[in-house]
Amino acid sequence: MKKTLTGILLFLCTPFLHAQLSEDPPKDCRYCEAWNQTQEPYHVYGNTWYVGTAGLASVLVSTEEGLILLDGALSQSAGQIERNIRKLGFDPRQIKYLLNSHAHYDHAGGLNALQKLSQAQVLASADSVGVLSSGELSPEDPQYGFGSEHNRFPAVSNVSEVADGGTVKLGEVTLTAHYTPGHTPGGTTWTWQSCEDGRCLDVVYADSLSAVSAEGFRVTDPSRTPTVAEQITASAQLVRELDCDVLLAPHPFLFQMPDKLEAMASDPGTNPFIDPAACDAYATFFDDWLVRRLEEEAAEDSMVSDCEPAGDYSFMCGLKSAEDLVLVPGTKWIIASGFAEGGFYLIDSEQKTFGSLRTSDEPGASQDMERFGACPGSPDTDQLIMHGLNIRPGEKGHSTLYAVAHGARESIEVFDVDASGERPALTWKGCILTPDAQEANSVASLADGSLLVTIPLHTGIEISEALAGKLTGQVYRWAPGDSGMTPVQGTEMPYANGIEVSADGKEFYVASSGLFTVTAFSNTNPARVLRRTDTLVFVPDNLHMSRDGKLVTAGLHVEDDACGRVLQSEEFKLEAFASCPRPFTVWSIDPQTMQGEALASGPANPNFSNITMGLEVGGELWIGTFAGDRVAYRTMNR
Repeated sequence: MKKTLTGILLFLCTPFLHAQLSEDPPKDCRYCEAWNQTQEPYHVYGNTWYVGTAGLASVLVSTEEGLILLDGALSQSAGQIERNIRKLGFDPRQIKYLLNSHAHYDHAGGLNALQKLSQAQVLASADSVGVLSSGELSPEDPQYGFGSEHNRFPAVSNVSEVADGGTVKLGEVTLTAHYTPGHTPGGTTWTWQSCEDGRCLDVVYADSLSAVSAEGFRVTDPSRTPTVAEQITASAQLVRELDCDVLLAPHPFLFQMPDKLEAMASDPGTNPFIDPAACDAYATFFDDWLVRRLEEEAAEDSMVSDCEPAGDYSFMCGLKSAEDLVLVPGTKWIIASGFAEGGFYLIDSEQKTFGSLRTSDEPGASQDMERFGACPGSPDTDQLIMHGLNIRPGEKGHSTLYAVAHGARESIEVFDVDASGERPALTWKGCILTPDAQEANSVASLADGSLLVTIPLHTGIEISEALAGKLTGQVYRWAPGDSGMTPVQGTEMPYANGIEVSADGKEFYVASSGLFTVTAFSNTNPARVLRRTDTLVFVPDNLHMSRDGKLVTAGLHVEDDACGRVLQSEEFKLEAFASCPRPFTVWSIDPQTMQGEALASGPANPNFSNITMGLEVGGELWIGTFAGDRVAYRTMNR
């Protein structure tokens, strides 16, 4: 494509004295590595160039009197942006203005290093000036709740405000700022004209309008005037109405960069970036995103409106299929598995609030190769369906969380839980893959770091066979350094479900959802059956040790007038079992005698069924479910 840019010879004919760019420490986040992949710079149109990374945009505008750069991507992107500017024949020291779309670490992280290199004036909206100058989000930002460590980026010097509708003029080029809040309070869309071969086009660098927020933030919160939802709607309409021939945006996928570069390579005579319909499509994309978000909040409102106590039980609504719960040692915090949507929930048992618990973005997140060398690498925990949990206390506020995971891989995922701060932080440490990618159910840990894992159904076996009394699964063992799990002989049973170990590690206990019993085994291989409960009146599920040394399990009643008896035959249908609300019992078992007593029970409740477990926290009993939208809690009877 012919380059007919006024003033370009000024840059091409000037010898470059390469000043040294000093990058700030790299940001460590879930997508940072992918975002920062190398991207060759390219000419967009006229005086407009792309100099960003593969996943984060940085746009250069050349003029007769110097350069203007929009956005700095991540802190570790600054060097790549500088090199891309030089590859195009420009001198980054000639940057006179640095402009920002919105002040998040993935678009403002590199601005500090680029400003120090160029000594440029940094311009941003009124709401962004303070954020850029401090490197800290304001409480008004929808993503503020992710926390300071997650959100922080290097503070930027020489930042000044540009008004809504204000202009930035350099040489023959004028850029206009359009406030487009919503994704952030200070979101700004920039426009300018770019000319080539006598043809001038309107370029729009449209800020993101996505309704992305921290857990608990509501885009319809009426205490904000206007609401974030109203801001996004208005901003999308503003972008739709702009004169727009060429669309660019902070994330390249938003303007289909890979497809357009491929099209340009296959037909150099065309410029696919020229698309007068692009801004309208962009606005519609975010309108549709907002509609989905509003539907989610409406669904949450519906759940909360139906979250009244029932008898002795109060509910915390909005947690989807919190199948297992564990108490972070020495704290008020409960970690719950997300059996429906993946990841974890973190519950404040005192304040009766909850939010998502995500893995740390700090540099300490690294695989423990000594213990988990056979693990193929860190996962995206949002893509893993979390099931049974076990937590073992450590030292100085740390403990180790073991989680059965499905979805992206069948495994036990291992995390460090740091409860030394205001809120527990989760750092992934490794994994153990299940044999032949079979689905595990529960996990128990021993003091030496070894694990016992239940696999209820071996490959090709149906749950109906377990209810018919067939041996469908068993316990598996793993020790640090092992390449995989090995079966524990003598533990074969119909649907091995919850598992727990004795305090001295000499025994372990397994709930059978096929036999309706809990069995004590010797911790040997082969294991010996030591004791067993009588047949229970409910289908036992998860199994945990209480603070007084008792085993606690829970489940739905076998006999029920409305739902009928749970069929112990191959005619059993899990869908029918799960869809008919049954009474439930939470049961405490003395592991020495295998005799038990009820901790709690409840009638059938269409809003809360499929009970899996009970957890004692303070003077309360918390109860989870494998298919529901809430957890329950009640005062303990003892």
